[in-house]
Amino acid sequence: MSGLFAEGRHAGEYRFRRKDGTYCWVNDEQTLVRDAAGEPLEVVGSWSDIGLRKAAEAAEAHARERLNGLLESAPSVIYSFKAHGDFARGRSAAPSSRSTSASASTRASSRSAISAAKTAWITRSSDVR
Repeated sequence: MSGLFAEGRHAGEYRFRRKDGTYCWVNDEQTLVRDAAGEPLEVVGSWSDIGLRKAAEAAEAHARERLNGLLESAPSVIYSFKAHGDFARGRSAAPSSRSTSASASTRASSRSAISAAKTAWITRSSDVR
């Protein structure tokens, strides 16, 4: 709240528990209105329901966690194509049941390629918004 008097604005996100036990997420914004002498006169504010946005953020986080798990545990080659035809290729760090004698440098290279593929996917998915 101290930011309200210092900067003239304050915003925060929080949730309320309803009588039925569910929660309502809100964005709370407040603006300090001052008189001609610069003294605080009133606070004007609003609450906005941001439940849908919070649900979308949670779904996105779950999808990213699932993708990371799949990419880290996939025993096969993974390709990630960009719109203009470039691609990143990598093999999982998890050993394949068919080949357990991969060298350390091959495993490190595979982890690096998987990391690049994850970064490319995350970048592409954030551009879609």
